[in-house]
Amino acid sequence: MEHSQEMAIGGQRYHRVTAQTGPVELVYEAAVDATHETFGESSRLQVPLFEQIPAEALVFIYPSRFCQSDLLARLTKREFNQDESGFQRVTRICN
Repeated sequence: MEHSQEMAIGGQRYHRVTAQTGPVELVYEAAVDATHETFGESSRLQVPLFEQIPAEALVFIYPSRFCQSDLLARLTKREFNQDESGFQRVTRICN
């Protein structure tokens, strides 16, 4: 099995695998170190309008085969309170 790792525009990392015909099992693990920083009082933070999102960030919110964000958005609208601000809603989803 041949494997290569490539970087794409925007810094996204892709793995390419070429395998022979037959069953293939791929296992991928990753460790993510994520922190957040709040600017101002969290209860006053608002979700930006789509037009306000920087173009370079759009690649991270469009649906893909890895994260069907369109389906995820519908689920979160059903399951979580729409009256909460974006920051509070995201915190509740994560916890």
